[in-house]
Amino acid sequence: MLLFRLFFKKLKLSIFLVVLSVFMGVIGFQLIENFNFIEAFYMSIITFSTVGFTEVRPLSPEGRLFTAGIIILNLGIFTYSLSTITDFLMDGEAKRIYLNYKNNMKIKQLKNHIIICGYGRNGKQAAQQLRLENQQVVVIESREIPQGTLFEKDGIFFIGEDATNEEALLKANIQNAKILITTLPKDADNIFVVLTAKELNPHIQIISRATTEAAEKKLKRAGCDHIVLPEKIGGSTMATLVTRPDAVEFFQLLASPTAPGIYFEEFTLQEIHHTSNYPTIRELNVRNKTGCSIIGIKLASGEYIINPSPDFQLSSNMVLILLGSPNQIAEFRKTYLI
Repeated sequence: MLLFRLFFKKLKLSIFLVVLSVFMGVIGFQLIENFNFIEAFYMSIITFSTVGFTEVRPLSPEGRLFTAGIIILNLGIFTYSLSTITDFLMDGEAKRIYLNYKNNMKIKQLKNHIIICGYGRNGKQAAQQLRLENQQVVVIESREIPQGTLFEKDGIFFIGEDATNEEALLKANIQNAKILITTLPKDADNIFVVLTAKELNPHIQIISRATTEAAEKKLKRAGCDHIVLPEKIGGSTMATLVTRPDAVEFFQLLASPTAPGIYFEEFTLQEIHHTSNYPTIRELNVRNKTGCSIIGIKLASGEYIINPSPDFQLSSNMVLILLGSPNQIAEFRKTYLI
């Protein structure tokens, strides 16, 4: 949009120069040739347009010199205006304006999409993995793309603005988004984004990057739901690779969205059961019916049970965490979802 504003600034200057030229012509013809206003205005217009119509009456030598000067001035104005319009069209700004408008309309129609603030290493990785999961993603980043641009690439919408700007979040249609991920390099910026996002959409779930434990506490107070410390996770992973390298590689394979034949999914009990009497895991019989394995359960309190017993009694507000192939997960959806 920066080039767009520059174009209109030049266009307004061109219009101003045209009006100024006509005004100077009217005043000049009135003073030099004693024309009335209508005659002076007519002479100014035909001189500016260089159409060559008949003069009101023969000009004096002074009038002819003035007319020549006006013609030379107008040629300069015409050249400047023409170059402004040509640059606008040749630089592709007109096309970018149209694409920005079109993509902006698409973003306004999104619902339950994910907003990512920052397209550095973490933000880019998150966006790519979410696209592999067929999630709708809008990225706000001012450094990677021209300032003020908005376009779609590989199914990801990009807004080239500062994510700490409230206007950028509104362009990303934050009111209808379900999750916001902020991976900005400065903790202060992430905290500001969290506060602004919660104000614009109190129900949105927020995941934020943090560099220090102090920032982690502030992000929690600001309303952040999940906080990731990349350095802490990286250090812990490297230490575990020393003691249990095969286990780490196995879980990294499970976490990868491109892992062949391996898929994680989670379902709430309300999605798969519509009565007040909930069965045990054995009675649910997920393994035999679909091939999926229930590897974990999240309780209503937020606690997790890993590898639950077949006799574990299920209840409402629990979340089942399943492991299986894409076909097995699809079979589970077909068999159990209401």
